[in-house]
Amino acid sequence: MSKKAFTLIEVLAVLVILSILATLSFAGYQQYMDKAAGPVCMSNLRNLGNSFQNYLNDHGNKWPPHPNTSDPNSEVSENYWIKLFEVHYQIPANTWQCPILKKNRVASSNGRILKLHYIPSLFDGTPGRPMELNSGAKKHPWLMEISDAHGNGALMFFPQLGVVSMNQFLHDNGVKSN
Repeated sequence: MSKKAFTLIEVLAVLVILSILATLSFAGYQQYMDKAAGPVCMSNLRNLGNSFQNYLNDHGNKWPPHPNTSDPNSEVSENYWIKLFEVHYQIPANTWQCPILKKNRVASSNGRILKLHYIPSLFDGTPGRPMELNSGAKKHPWLMEISDAHGNGALMFFPQLGVVSMNQFLHDNGVKSN
């Protein structure tokens, strides 16, 4: 009886082929995970929008007071929004973060990693003013994503429309985008 064994070349060829397949599948997996982050981001934005609606209902249709800073990317502003909705509406801090932007560790102009990836809109800049929005032709988002993380423009939350990408919103309203 003769024993049949693999040669070193055959073993190396199999290892090379397996490593190529593993590399290709890992790249595909990463693309899949990035694509799957879109619905998570939209869900975060929708949850925050619903929480803002609850705040308005609880406070006589008035917008929350604005944090004591003009920079929406400041740590003061971030901590204010996170704490306000975490304490009163049980919205965890990670709801304020898009998975893609969190993975890419998006930073402010001074290099500080941002905790908020969605910026609440003050509409006309008057804190505490009763809501008079989305009447007639005017449509204002309540929350906006800080950048285009998903390739179709920043995501925006509108009370009547839900979550819409900026490019989709422009297209639906007859505005040509680049």
